[in-house]
Amino acid sequence: MDVKISFLNGEVEKKNYMRQPKGFVQYGKNNLVCKINKSIYGLKQNPWALYARAKTYLLWNDFAPNFANTNVYAKRVGTLFVTIIFI
Repeated sequence: MDVKISFLNGEVEKKNYMRQPKGFVQYGKNNLVCKINKSIYGLKQNPWALYARAKTYLLWNDFAPNFANTNVYAKRVGTLFVTIIFI
């Protein structure tokens, strides 16, 4: 899995705003801000958005969470035992 790309595919749940990027500010509209709809590098919510999306995917694919450690998910596939650990 490409973690860099998955970081950018996270959905932002809370409202986040940023200053207008240089070069995009229109004359007379200096005080406007941009609303962030998708994750971008530098947001503090990025790791949580990535984890929430991965958790939803794992639960949807019948992985069971470990109650002692919420970063561990497991699934039995025939004779195999698949374990995923978030570090």
